[in-house]
Amino acid sequence: VMAGTILEYVKNNTEKKNKFVIITPTPTETISQYIEVFDEYVDFENLNIKVIEVDKDMKPSDKPSDESSHLVYVVSKQRLGYTQGDDDDILDSE
Repeated sequence: VMAGTILEYVKNNTEKKNKFVIITPTPTETISQYIEVFDEYVDFENLNIKVIEVDKDMKPSDKPSDESSHLVYVVSKQRLGYTQGDDDDILDSE
């Protein structure tokens, strides 16, 4: 669903290059599924949409400098440093 939403947005907003962030709940299976979708369907290649797997050790110099592509960053909340305790703290404060 998310990949399709990004595809439609890019098709309808061609005036600039877009950047998207997808934050997943798990680092293993969900991220690989997103990467697979973006890599396997020719529509993403035709529209110059590239997917980047982000980990918490990514440095600013690792950031793609390709201004001609739409970029989709995929990262899990765990790789951003969130833990189960963080989720509990958020729920307790509401």
